[in-house]
Amino acid sequence: MGKMRDDIEKYRKNQKLGKLEREILTKIEATGILLPFDLYTGGYGTKDNPRRLRKKHFEFKQRLENMVRKGLLKSILKNNRRGYDLTQKGEDLAEKISIGELKIEKPGRWDGKWHMVSFDIPEKRRDARDELRSVLVSLGFANIQKSLWAYPYECREAIELIRRKYHLSREVRYFVVDEIEFDQDLRESFELPG
Repeated sequence: MGKMRDDIEKYRKNQKLGKLEREILTKIEATGILLPFDLYTGGYGTKDNPRRLRKKHFEFKQRLENMVRKGLLKSILKNNRRGYDLTQKGEDLAEKISIGELKIEKPGRWDGKWHMVSFDIPEKRRDARDELRSVLVSLGFANIQKSLWAYPYECREAIELIRRKYHLSREVRYFVVDEIEFDQDLRESFELPG
């Protein structure tokens, strides 16, 4: 019993990702490929003394190799340079990280348009439906009816990311409307001019 508990704890420890690993996953997801030196020099101090720079470079390479061992990255060769790309497991995790850090930019003024999300997800995909609802709530959407949600600002990119992550391209619809009947309560909930 004790050995199994130790194995489980070891597995959990190996699955934890630090800030750098999360950043690597999201950068590769956004750009499509990572050439280690490009990311390394892109924000990890090229003006440090050479000894410190070598140490950072070594640590960075170790983290990349650890991510390959975990099955999150695969090593590739592009233009005679070694780089890294996401595996399916890494891609799924990068999308989860992106959705977890998802924020919608609020402009200074409301343009008077409502951004609506509607979905019709079958019962056999209930888990995706429930997760979609919780993401919409966390982003600040207001629920108008059972599967109809409203938001006062542009959010098409966020909805597209959610569609991709949960494979809901046909089940989720995005609308931009000029007017909603009886929207005074919505305006009040978003603190918009009446």
